[in-house]
Amino acid sequence: MAVCGARSSRPRCAKGTNPRGKGCYMGESKQGITVASECCCRALLDSPQYIPKDSLFRDDLFKATCEKVRPRNEATVVQDIARLIVPSAENLAIYGDAHLNHLVGSVNEGWDNTIPIIKPQPQADYSVGFK
Repeated sequence: MAVCGARSSRPRCAKGTNPRGKGCYMGESKQGITVASECCCRALLDSPQYIPKDSLFRDDLFKATCEKVRPRNEATVVQDIARLIVPSAENLAIYGDAHLNHLVGSVNEGWDNTIPIIKPQPQADYSVGFK
C-alpha cells in the first residue's frame, strides 16, 4: 500500500469534478466489513511484531523523538521518521529477509502508467513494487 499525495502533488478535485462520477467511492459500505478483511486485520494485529533494538521509538527515546520532529517541516519529518515506520524493502532484503528480494522501492516518483480519476497524476512519497 502506498500513501499518495506529497506536498504539491496532493490530489485535489478540480472545480466541478466529482470523483463519484468517475466510479470512485469512499465511505461506509452498507454490507459492512467482509469476513476475509476482518480475518486479515485480526491476523495482523495478533501476529508478533519485530521491534528493532536501536529504534527511536524505544520507550526511553520516544518522547525526545517526538519533541525533535514537532517543529520541523514535512521533508525533515519524512527523512527522519519515515524509514523507521516503513523500512526500505530493499534494505531489509540486504539484511537477510530474502523473501523481499523481488521488491523494489521508489521515492517521490510519479505514477506515470496510471489513469488518474482527478488531476494531478498520483505521486507517492514512498512505494514498493515488484522488480
